[in-house]
Amino acid sequence: MHDWPMMTKDLSAQLRNLRGGASEVMKAFAGMAQAATAARALDAKTKELIALGIAVAGGEEIDDRACMEIYLNDPTEVPEAELRTEICIPLK
Repeated sequence: MHDWPMMTKDLSAQLRNLRGGASEVMKAFAGMAQAATAARALDAKTKELIALGIAVAGGEEIDDRACMEIYLNDPTEVPEAELRTEICIPLK
């Protein structure tokens, strides 16, 4: 059995290290991701559902493995209303 909380904690730590080692690249990537998911004509959740629909329509199948959460900021440093989390849905 997988220890998902520990795995996500480890992944978050590794991403933190990556952000520190390639901070300009990571800042640019984060800026691009924020622009793509910003609520303008469509809110972020709708865009995520569209992306999932495109994947399924393209022949991808949703796997029965657990989803994984990637925490994009630290809840000990950011107010709750500003927390950002990516939810990864496994595909077959």
